Amino acid sequence: MKMNIIKKKFRQVFKVLFNIHDNKGASLSDQIKWKKRERAELENKIEVLTEFLEINRIPIVQDLIGEKDNLGNYLNNAKIKYKNLTKERQ
Repeated sequence: MKMNIIKKKFRQVFKVLFNIHDNKGASLSDQIKWKKRERAELENKIEVLTEFLEINRIPIVQDLIGEKDNLGNYLNNAKIKYKNLTKERQ
């Protein structure tokens, strides 16, 4: 019996110290629900944008970087060939 009173008092002190009340639990539950809805909306937006990009064949950043690197290599090779051709004519 005495142990139950001690446990009850401990819980009361714990709740007061850490500001935990029943309405806190409800508030946290509401926040979780809101965050889940927000996450679902964001996932939907990502899905719509991804589909738009795929339908319109818009390249992703990595593809553009790869294409830029390829064009840079092509340009460097052309410069080397030009340099070699001008040396041969001199």
